[in-house]
Amino acid sequence: MELSDSSYKFGSTVVLAYPDATRLAGYRAALGLWTQLSSTGTNQMCTSYFHKDAEQAVKTQGVSEIDCADTSKDGVCVVFGTPAALPGVTFCFVNGLPAQEHIPALVDGILGILESHDSVQRLIVSAAANVSGIRAADRLWVRSASGLATPGIPQIPEGAQTNDVVLSALDNIGSVSGIKDVILLVHGDKRPSGSGYRQTVTFGSEYVDDADRAVVNALSSALALVAGVADTATLLQPVTRTRLNIDAAAKALPAFG
Repeated sequence: MELSDSSYKFGSTVVLAYPDATRLAGYRAALGLWTQLSSTGTNQMCTSYFHKDAEQAVKTQGVSEIDCADTSKDGVCVVFGTPAALPGVTFCFVNGLPAQEHIPALVDGILGILESHDSVQRLIVSAAANVSGIRAADRLWVRSASGLATPGIPQIPEGAQTNDVVLSALDNIGSVSGIKDVILLVHGDKRPSGSGYRQTVTFGSEYVDDADRAVVNALSSALALVAGVADTATLLQPVTRTRLNIDAAAKALPAFG
């Protein structure tokens, strides 16, 4: 994976958002925070591509700078953005996913880009996932290499499992990466992966209920807290996920080791 702008400057903190397996709550929480921070000034943008066929793609509603403009390129598009209002924080939006067997390589490629820039000290990931194997799984958890003490958010216990393969790869590869601290903010979510495996779902427009708002709000507040950003009203940004390979959505692999 290569950056479209080799001179692009990363902040010391990177917020990574990807199409989390259930309701895209982590992606939407990061997108809401980006929208609040990027409304003034000239934001620095950059893209990269993971050159494997995408099996699912996501597209924002009304936040065009996060969507990839170059549709002539095959593969999964990753957009990096540093808001003018907060140059110390860079956002990384992964706008699709390849087949499951290629996900570790995708994660490794993104972490490799971040590792190559000495300025990056922390990686924060927000996600909603179907967590099992622990009590009271349907709540907010944190996992941090430095043992980050976040008031009111317990550490993910040993024995936790989820079918979110990206989360597993980030946990495993991140723990041996050169990034000083990889922080996972994970909200347990009992919604089935893909919500019935429909081909196209616009989260934030469909399936909006009290549970949806609660999950996105919790992730948004935690993300703002850990990133050192003043928490403001959560923007429930609609994001459309299109599954290009329906059969692949039914596969599930254990995570967290």
